[in-house]
Amino acid sequence: MYTGVRVLGIDTAGRRVRVRVFVLDEPLSADAPLPQGPGFFFRFLWQAAGGRPEVHGPLADVVKLFDAADAGRFVERVEQVNARNLPEDAQDLERIAAFYRDHGTDWEEEHLGDRERWAYENHWVQGDYDLWVTDRRWLAPFEVGDDVRLTWPPPLAPGEEPDDALFKLGWSREQQGDLDGAADAYRRAADAGPELARAQALLWLGTLHAERGEVELALAAYERVHEDPSTPWTHQARAALELAILTQSCGGDEAVLRAYTLANQAGAPRAVARARAEAGLETPGERGFRLLREGDRAGAVASLDAAYGTDADVVEFALALYDGAFGIAKELFQGAGGTLCSQKMGEIAIDAALGYASAGDTASLNAVVRVVAEPWEVCVAWQSLIDRSSSVPADVAVDIGRQLIGMTGRQLAPEDAAAIAEPAEYLYPQVAAAGFDRMGEFVRRQGDRAAAAGWFERARAMSPRS
Repeated sequence: MYTGVRVLGIDTAGRRVRVRVFVLDEPLSADAPLPQGPGFFFRFLWQAAGGRPEVHGPLADVVKLFDAADAGRFVERVEQVNARNLPEDAQDLERIAAFYRDHGTDWEEEHLGDRERWAYENHWVQGDYDLWVTDRRWLAPFEVGDDVRLTWPPPLAPGEEPDDALFKLGWSREQQGDLDGAADAYRRAADAGPELARAQALLWLGTLHAERGEVELALAAYERVHEDPSTPWTHQARAALELAILTQSCGGDEAVLRAYTLANQAGAPRAVARARAEAGLETPGERGFRLLREGDRAGAVASLDAAYGTDADVVEFALALYDGAFGIAKELFQGAGGTLCSQKMGEIAIDAALGYASAGDTASLNAVVRVVAEPWEVCVAWQSLIDRSSSVPADVAVDIGRQLIGMTGRQLAPEDAAAIAEPAEYLYPQVAAAGFDRMGEFVRRQGDRAAAAGWFERARAMSPRS
């Protein structure tokens, strides 16, 4: 059975992630159409950690080959929250199977390209689950809105297979409580192994030292990852994140900024978002906004240059937002050269919006929202806000989301309502409800009453985050 899993919400401190599981091929039975058991969710964790481009999580360091029998070491428990479209009998099963045959469920095409994919999703067999893991590190690769397709047999973790016997020995000793023995094995792996094995051993050694309060030793381990030019960028970003968080805990603003900027330059928005949430760090955009408001324009420019200096338009865009030159900012956003440039501008726009919200300047906050209200591009800025949800005032996020929903069908494409609502479903149900209602109205005007009923039903199902 092929399945797709979407991340709805993440509670790192509570070691919990809420996911939605979609059945992507015809259900074979009315008795158990959804996957059951911890093995499936362990496979989800493992594949998400090492089976996607440009994503590498700590779980991929310790599990090279999937074995469902290992699930209990990583999955603490699973609870099903709800289910939708479950077949009630053989006749209903055939009706659902017919829909699958007629419409298809190609996750890659439907989920990454076709903007009408959400209408199909309303009809798929699906269920929401809360998944608790044994270590918060297993949640590191995720961000809200991630989609993972699970295939069988699962692919091996990408990249070179390191000679990691010493690393595995360290991890085994750490699980048994022998921290001195674990540190010794990690150090030996870092000194003797190939590039990837060295990097992962140093990351785990740094975490072990940090958890024991051995800050200097932890910093030294993370710095070694940065000093090695052969280290994969995914591990570079993880090391930069840990450096930023650890340095913040013991002071040193310049060192924090340097480490945080490294994570930002690595193109690692997940790392940046986690650093902001866990250590209260300012993004370069937030720092620039604050310094400019304090009268230090040179400091603001320096902060932006350190993070975005290779993209002059991004720096100019930020300064235009900070100066209230929203017309100029709009022109720069519309002329952004490429997805990465748009992503950076979207992140800075959220920084500015939050800064204006904190200052009580609602007019400027609304002006920033209008700047990024461009068809197909607005989701970049909205995803940036979702990524840092744990440190964004909920009322501000809801206000921004509702404004964007209200623009759909005018400044924004009607289908953007679904793109805004989907990632907000767990975090900001009020926004999701507004977006689903908007989609219902849109498809009803097109004459598709059945699809409209599905959207309205999803709007009514929204409830406060649990």
